[in-house]
Amino acid sequence: MQTTFLLEVGIAVAAALLVSLLFYRLGLPMIVGQLVAGMLVGPFGLGLIRDTTAIDFLATLGIILLLFVVGLELDPRKFGKVGSRVLILSTVEFLTAFAVSILSALFAGWDLGTALFLGSVLGLSSTASCEIDPRSVSRT
Repeated sequence: MQTTFLLEVGIAVAAALLVSLLFYRLGLPMIVGQLVAGMLVGPFGLGLIRDTTAIDFLATLGIILLLFVVGLELDPRKFGKVGSRVLILSTVEFLTAFAVSILSALFAGWDLGTALFLGSVLGLSSTASCEIDPRSVSRT
């Protein structure tokens, strides 16, 4: 059981790394590459990973740690100064990606539930992957 878990984690990490690097070389978003890697090795793809319970737990733990580390780097005073602009721009970016994704999916003939799911994933990933101009934030 433990060997299977470690093998599946290794498969997940290797697939995410390889497909992400491929997407990077092609000039495509790496987060989409990671989604594609999960689909490839997951239960609906090649079936190399069948039980996703343990990997789901690790993913949740990873997100919590990532957000914690980001919080350690933020200065609350500087965050408050740019907070309203970030909130407005992130909302506009999310809603734009969400709407375009839903309309594209519906135009392609997908049902509403699938279109909403696609819009949510692409809307969140577009907002999460936006870059901050390093000149606008100083580390001092």
